[in-house]
Amino acid sequence: MSKAAAAASRLFANILCITGALVGAPFIFVTFWGFAAVGFEDMFPSFFIFLAIDIACAAVVVCGIKIKQRISLFDKYVHLVLQKKKTLLRDLAKETGRELSLVKKDLQSMIKLKYFSNTYIDEELQEIIVARTLGGVDIDALLMEIVVCQSCGAQVKKQSNILSYCEYCGSPVD
Repeated sequence: MSKAAAAASRLFANILCITGALVGAPFIFVTFWGFAAVGFEDMFPSFFIFLAIDIACAAVVVCGIKIKQRISLFDKYVHLVLQKKKTLLRDLAKETGRELSLVKKDLQSMIKLKYFSNTYIDEELQEIIVARTLGGVDIDALLMEIVVCQSCGAQVKKQSNILSYCEYCGSPVD
């Protein structure tokens, strides 16, 4: 997981919010104070210029807030994947209260933005895979296998040569 990419985005978001607010606040004041003090007819051309600047500054602040929300969501996904060991997309959706399609879209976006490193989404298993590599070889792929549960028939991903339990029915699988 790349905390550095997330930290850089968090810093950029803070800069956007502060810059947008510091530049926009005086223009908002001047726009409406001028309108009230001078009158709309005398301020007509300037009003629209200041209003355009106000809207641009608001857009910059909103952009910064959206980046902060994405980083907050990233922190939640990191906690769930690394600490709670939740890797199935449906489990992540349940834990975050988001729809499965949104969780998948979030994770794909975060992988593309390099928030997650050595990570991909296994489409067949509907799971986020955090790969550990050694000399370019995926260690996790070497150690994992997919078996069919004898009790319920579900496909279960487990470590090779280690007894595991089916995540659907709880039966032992080997």
